[in-house]
Amino acid sequence: MEARGRPSSSRTDINTARDEEIIQRDRRVTVREIASELYLSYGNVQSIVTDELRYSKVCARWVTRALSSEHKGHSNDVQPHISSAIPFRRPTLH
Repeated sequence: MEARGRPSSSRTDINTARDEEIIQRDRRVTVREIASELYLSYGNVQSIVTDELRYSKVCARWVTRALSSEHKGHSNDVQPHISSAIPFRRPTLH
Protein backbone atom coordinates (compact mmCIF):
# COMPACT_ATOMS: atom_id res chain seq x y z
CA MET A 1 0.00 0.00 0.00
CA GLU A 2 1.43 3.41 -0.99
CA ALA A 3 1.66 6.17 1.56
CA ARG A 4 -0.29 9.33 0.85
CA GLY A 5 0.87 12.90 1.35
CA ARG A 6 4.47 14.00 1.36
CA PRO A 7 7.05 11.89 -0.43
CA SER A 8 9.43 9.99 1.85
CA SER A 9 12.31 12.10 0.56
CA SER A 10 12.53 15.74 -0.44
CA ARG A 11 15.47 14.97 -2.71
CA THR A 12 13.48 14.79 -5.94
CA ASP A 13 14.37 15.96 -9.43
CA ILE A 14 11.87 18.80 -9.09
CA ASN A 15 13.38 20.06 -5.83
CA THR A 16 16.88 19.75 -7.28
CA ALA A 17 15.85 21.83 -10.29
CA ARG A 18 14.18 24.41 -8.03
CA ASP A 19 17.32 24.66 -5.87
CA GLU A 20 19.47 25.19 -8.96
CA GLU A 21 17.09 27.87 -10.27
CA ILE A 22 17.29 29.79 -6.99
CA ILE A 23 21.10 29.60 -6.91
CA GLN A 24 21.36 30.75 -10.54
CA ARG A 25 19.10 33.70 -9.73
CA ASP A 26 21.21 34.75 -6.70
CA ARG A 27 24.57 33.12 -6.04
CA ARG A 28 24.73 34.72 -2.59
CA VAL A 29 21.58 32.98 -1.35
CA THR A 30 22.00 30.88 1.79
CA VAL A 31 20.87 27.31 2.42
CA ARG A 32 18.49 28.65 5.07
CA GLU A 33 16.87 31.04 2.56
CA ILE A 34 16.47 28.25 -0.02
CA ALA A 35 14.96 25.94 2.62
CA SER A 36 12.51 28.64 3.67
CA GLU A 37 11.47 29.41 0.09
CA LEU A 38 10.96 25.76 -0.87
CA TYR A 39 9.54 24.61 2.50
CA LEU A 40 12.26 21.97 2.84
CA SER A 41 14.50 21.16 5.77
CA TYR A 42 17.93 22.75 6.02
CA GLY A 43 19.60 19.31 5.86
CA ASN A 44 17.77 18.27 2.69
CA VAL A 45 18.64 21.52 0.92
CA GLN A 46 22.27 21.22 2.04
CA SER A 47 22.43 17.67 0.64
CA ILE A 48 20.86 18.67 -2.66
CA VAL A 49 23.15 21.68 -3.11
CA THR A 50 26.42 20.01 -2.10
CA ASP A 51 25.93 16.35 -3.06
CA GLU A 52 23.67 16.46 -6.11
CA LEU A 53 24.37 19.90 -7.61
CA ARG A 54 28.02 19.82 -6.41
CA TYR A 55 28.17 23.46 -5.31
CA SER A 56 30.30 24.84 -2.53
CA LYS A 57 30.48 28.31 -0.98
CA VAL A 58 33.44 30.46 -1.99
CA CYS A 59 33.53 34.06 -0.76
CA ALA A 60 29.80 33.88 0.05
CA ARG A 61 28.89 32.70 -3.46
CA TRP A 62 27.86 29.27 -4.72
CA VAL A 63 30.29 27.91 -7.30
CA THR A 64 30.51 24.55 -8.98
CA ARG A 65 33.25 22.31 -7.64
CA ALA A 66 34.48 20.93 -10.95
CA LEU A 67 35.88 23.14 -13.69
CA SER A 68 34.95 22.36 -17.27
CA SER A 69 37.67 21.88 -19.89
CA GLU A 70 36.86 25.35 -21.23
CA HIS A 71 37.33 26.93 -17.79
CA LYS A 72 40.61 25.09 -17.24
CA GLY A 73 41.90 26.33 -20.60
CA HIS A 74 40.84 29.89 -19.80
CA SER A 75 42.61 29.69 -16.44
CA ASN A 76 45.85 28.63 -18.12
CA ASP A 77 45.54 31.50 -20.62
CA VAL A 78 45.01 34.13 -17.92
CA GLN A 79 47.60 32.99 -15.41
CA PRO A 80 50.75 34.21 -17.28
CA HIS A 81 49.16 37.65 -17.75
CA ILE A 82 48.40 37.95 -14.07
CA SER A 83 51.88 36.78 -13.04
CA SER A 84 53.58 39.34 -15.29
CA ALA A 85 51.28 42.14 -14.12
CA ILE A 86 52.18 41.69 -10.44
CA PRO A 87 55.79 42.58 -9.68
CA PHE A 88 57.59 40.33 -7.25
CA ARG A 89 59.17 42.15 -4.33
CA ARG A 90 61.50 40.43 -1.96
CA PRO A 91 60.71 41.45 1.60
CA THR A 92 63.40 43.49 3.32
CA LEU A 93 64.48 42.63 6.82
CA HIS A 94 65.03 45.50 9.24
